[in-house]
Amino acid sequence: MAPSQASSAASARAITPPPVHRNVPALIAVAIGALVGSILRTVATEVWGTNTGVMVCNIVGCLVLGALTPVMASTSHWRRLVCTGLLGTLTTYSSLVVLTLDKSAGWGYLLGTLVGGLSAAVVGLVAGFEIVRARAIHEDKRNEVNRGGEDSADSADSADSTGEGR
Repeated sequence: MAPSQASSAASARAITPPPVHRNVPALIAVAIGALVGSILRTVATEVWGTNTGVMVCNIVGCLVLGALTPVMASTSHWRRLVCTGLLGTLTTYSSLVVLTLDKSAGWGYLLGTLVGGLSAAVVGLVAGFEIVRARAIHEDKRNEVNRGGEDSADSADSADSTGEGR
């Protein structure tokens, strides 16, 4: 095999995802989330009607996804359960398109959903990044306190041994 063919084969293997059967826990997480998300969307459309229910689901989904994206690790089963499964079925692009083409909802519906969804996503992302920042600050303070306690004990020991601490 020529060197270029070998590197092509290696790069093809590198980008090929693992077979589905090797990631069963991730599939189960997505399925559980999808079940919950579809039930929530059904309840929302029963309570508020199709147009409002779908719009609320799409906007709430954008808000929550925006908030969770910076917080959750991309490979975690929780992210797959909540973001891919639950929010993926709670929100719906196909209903947005159909309702936009419906003469009773029309282009105002599309504009309202897009503006609402984008605004909610921005608010969610800002909140998510603030959560990450606050966690980092809290972790830094905790580490500083832990290091400070050790440093104080070390300096007291060395001061006592030199006689300068008395």
